[in-house]
Amino acid sequence: MFRGEFEFKTISGKPQNYFPGEIISFQGKHYQCIRTTTLSPLQNSKYWKYAGNTEVYYSENPPINPIVGQLWVSGAGIKYVWQKDGDSSQWIET
Repeated sequence: MFRGEFEFKTISGKPQNYFPGEIISFQGKHYQCIRTTTLSPLQNSKYWKYAGNTEVYYSENPPINPIVGQLWVSGAGIKYVWQKDGDSSQWIET
């Protein structure tokens, strides 16, 4: 699941928890959480797996061979993120 930009704290000021499988954007790159953490990818790279750059693909048709976390904006202006859940992968509207 794509969580958006990495945040150290929640709105209430508590540390933000990230869980395995979640994807975040951090300093122009996407990362997938592999162990529950409150740390950023720079603070502890063992808890995060690099998943690609955050460059957005603009086109009528989705990109060929997308990577997890890749962003696509359709010709109609709808934003999608490529996600993998277990044994399936799909574009999820955001």
